[in-house]
Order: sequence, then C-alpha cells, then structure tokens
Amino acid sequence: MNTATTSFEAILAGVEVLNPTQLDLLQAQIARSKQNKTVAAQTASIKSVFEISYTDYLAFSESEHEALQWRVYREHHHVYQAELKARRAQWLIVCGKQIIEYSRILEDYPPPEKLRTIGRERNLIPFVFVSKPLIEESSWSALDEDDFYPTLRLQCSRFSQATSITIPANLALDADLDTGSPHLFVDYNRLAQDNVLAIRPKAEAFFEQHLGEFYRFHILPFENRIGWERA
Repeated sequence: MNTATTSFEAILAGVEVLNPTQLDLLQAQIARSKQNKTVAAQTASIKSVFEISYTDYLAFSESEHEALQWRVYREHHHVYQAELKARRAQWLIVCGKQIIEYSRILEDYPPPEKLRTIGRERNLIPFVFVSKPLIEESSWSALDEDDFYPTLRLQCSRFSQATSITIPANLALDADLDTGSPHLFVDYNRLAQDNVLAIRPKAEAFFEQHLGEFYRFHILPFENRIGWERA
C-alpha cells in the first residue's frame, strides 16, 4: 500500500469521529476548496500556458493537468520540434517561453522531482518537449516494390528498470532487424499489469501522431544491462 492510500484512509478514519457541527465545517471547507480550484482552472484557460503560475497549476485536478498537456502539444508542438531539431536535442525544458535546458541524450532526461523544483523556484510551469520518436513497426514491415523486412521475437531473461524492478523472465517482445532507431517501444499497459513499472500520471505522458492516429507515450529510464534469449 502506498503512502497516498494510507493517508487517505487515515483521513476517512478521522471523519468517522467528527460530530455534526465539525462535519458541517468540513463540508464547507471542501466546498471552498473546490471553488478555488475551479476559479484557478478557469483563470488559467484564458492565459498562455507559459503564463500560468505553478501555484495555480498545483491546484488543478489530474484531469485538468492532462488537458493542459494536450493543449501544450496542440498549440506549441511544431515550434519546439523545430527547436529540438535545430539543437539536435532529445529533450528540452521550456519555462515562461524560455528554453532553460536541453540535452542531446535521453539518459539525463529530467525526472519529476527536478521539474517540481524548477516550478517552485520560478513559479511557472516547466514543460518538457521531446524529439519525435522514430517508430519502426513490429512484424513484417513493407518496403518499396512489394518487399519486406523481418522482425524477431526476443525472450527476455534479464531486463531491469532503474527502480530495480525486474521484468518476468518469460516476457517476449517483438523487435525488427533494421534498426537505426534509438527508441524501444514496449506496451505500457502490459508492463504495468506485470508489475514491471508503476503507472505514471497521464499528465506526464507525451502526445504524438503516427499513421494519422494520436498516441500517448512515457519516457522511462531502463538499465543498460539486458540479456536476451531466442524464443
């Protein structure tokens, strides 16, 4: 059980012992809190995303965080894809319309703790933009003139995340034999179901488009020590 769940259960236990007057006061406080969050979100909706204060951002609900991430993608994606390309960068952080940091490798991708620190220090929301991933389809991929290149099913014998959680030894993944892509796409829901990684908030996901469809993806660090066996 995580800390957030434990704290919520402690709050519920505390509510059970309140008398009617105290319950009325609690309900009034909850109503005021809801109203404050609604006002903050409505005020932010008429501002540029780069003008929204980090204080207001913290008052948003999870669904509002997710909607803001989609808004950032929709309004500014192409601009910062050009900036990434110009810098040959894999990621960059934008805060108040300023690019405050970037890198040409994904190994130093900024963790949530760093973004929270930037937000508190500047009282503006730090947005991360990442280079569009190179997607190479699993299974047979079509080339010109009715030609194809094959993929290979790999059986994972050792694959550890930075959190030291180990993927089950019987996990099989399909990968193509091309491959100039620096990215490895794996099924997020499947890994979460197998307890390989913890579910990340949707507001931390990125949006992209492939073959006319939008998709979400997370960038998560994995250790380089990988062992594979043929399936």
